[in-house]
Amino acid sequence: MIADWQPFFTAIIGTTGALLGLLFVGISMSIPKIITSTGLPRAAAQPLFLLFGVLTTSLFFLVPNQPLSVLGTEVLGASLVVGGAATYNDLVAFREVAGSELGRFLSNFIFNLIPFGLMAASGAFLMAEREQGFYVMLPAIILSFVQATTISWAFLVAIHTKSARARHVRSHIGAEAEGDEHRERE
Repeated sequence: MIADWQPFFTAIIGTTGALLGLLFVGISMSIPKIITSTGLPRAAAQPLFLLFGVLTTSLFFLVPNQPLSVLGTEVLGASLVVGGAATYNDLVAFREVAGSELGRFLSNFIFNLIPFGLMAASGAFLMAEREQGFYVMLPAIILSFVQATTISWAFLVAIHTKSARARHVRSHIGAEAEGDEHRERE
């Protein structure tokens, strides 16, 4: 049964690796903007956690000749560790950002937990040597991709909105400063 799924997980690993690479490049290009903004560093980490969870769990499906119970233990363990780190990141981000909306936090928190919960369920099924674990992993991967893409897009918009606002404020302040200089000369 594992052999039937190996081409699928090979494709998922390649796709996830490409997405992680693009995300790293995007984050690296925006480091100065990210560091100076409250909440953005932790927001940048969320899609990394989701994609790293998919990558690590998918790698275990490619280990040859392992029993389903061992595969299940690996998948369950990885999903709990990476999901736990993502959850901790969410909680710290909520505390760091003053005036965060509880509703928005809870929706992000829940939507980040669902993929990791499905990965953990997949691991539990596989530990019990139930082949349903393969099929439960599919929605976990799809939801991880959707959530990582959504967060990345919102993150990108937040960075550029912040930059546009900063440019507007600087140009407004610059215009006021020029007006003050002009008045001083008169």
